[in-house]
Amino acid sequence: MFGGSDPAQYKELKEIFDLYQRIGGYPSVINIYLEHKGFELCDVELRRLLEIFTNESKQYFDDVMETNTFEKLFHGIAVTLKKEKEGIRDLVEDLSKIVYKEESGRFTKKMINHAIGWLRATHIIAYASKSIDCDYLNIKENARFYFLDIGIAHYFIARAGADEATIKGILAENFVYFSLLRHISKDIAGNRGLRGMKKQRVILMGVWQER
Repeated sequence: MFGGSDPAQYKELKEIFDLYQRIGGYPSVINIYLEHKGFELCDVELRRLLEIFTNESKQYFDDVMETNTFEKLFHGIAVTLKKEKEGIRDLVEDLSKIVYKEESGRFTKKMINHAIGWLRATHIIAYASKSIDCDYLNIKENARFYFLDIGIAHYFIARAGADEATIKGILAENFVYFSLLRHISKDIAGNRGLRGMKKQRVILMGVWQER
């Protein structure tokens, strides 16, 4: 029965979750923390992993400039996650404005869309749609992006200027999102076809509803 365990166990689990919210789940980052018991080198390792990802992605792009949008998009996603819970009217447009503002128009909307598609295909980010007034027949697609590693999420949200309470709230929401996503992926394997796809869509949209 839930809620009947020793309080010391809950405290231990909370400490582990707090640590997970800070460093994420990449094995090399975890190993560095276990060896050094500090966060600075974990952040260095996260940066190294992102650089490896960017460099390896360049072979799949005709214009290397498109891979240069990755970090700007990560920053843009972090900024949008800081915004009010009702979300924004056009997420891609909002991200584009952030990138344009910082880069003086060097990147086109097409480049940004291509980069977003790649980041989704490679499971670096994912998105949730939004049901308006909890109406599953009134859906806004791609209403909110999330990171698929909590350590990377923390890295960019902290650098976007969020305070600690805000960071923890966003990370908790992000954790719930990809926990549901992981659960749904397993469930869909046993519910092939249109019915399974509809079930996935409904649950994911339930993660992000206009309040």
